[in-house]
Amino acid sequence: MRLLTVATLFAAMFAGSSAYAQHVHHKYCLRTGGGLECAYDTIKQCVAAKRGQADSCVRNSPTRDQH
Repeated sequence: MRLLTVATLFAAMFAGSSAYAQHVHHKYCLRTGGGLECAYDTIKQCVAAKRGQADSCVRNSPTRDQH
């Protein structure tokens, strides 16, 4: 019975993780002193997320399959 419970939990864990495996390519990145955060679909979203004068928005490079 314990084996069945463990197997069920293990299967549920892998079934739920497939959503995290999908990669979304965002068009804009916020460049900060700490790095690059590519999480914006529009330049307006990126500009709104800026935290200071040193931050800047840059176009994200295309993925390999978009060449």
